[in-house]
Amino acid sequence: MISKKEKFSSKDFSNKKLFKNSKKIYTPYGFFLVLEDFLCKKGIILLNKNFKTAVLRNKYKRLFYNTLLELKKDSKIDLQKKSFVFYPKKQFSKEELIKDILEIFML
Repeated sequence: MISKKEKFSSKDFSNKKLFKNSKKIYTPYGFFLVLEDFLCKKGIILLNKNFKTAVLRNKYKRLFYNTLLELKKDSKIDLQKKSFVFYPKKQFSKEELIKDILEIFML
């Protein structure tokens, strides 16, 4: 898992101005909100509509944060200076998530 200070908190999400200057990037599994001028935080929002049980939501949160940690260690890209939120619309695998992140941030 990535450290707590690298994750968005509920207070961060209550700040609506934060998301006005964001850029939406669509993928086959959902979309990323890439944020400008923020403290290099990452987050995932899993809706009850798409992920019915808490077990599924927790599984995908762990998968997301562990994938970010793995990418950080591999240092393929510098995610330290990036802030984004991922809104998945359907279930995804680790490989699909890595492919999407690399595709988006290698630009």
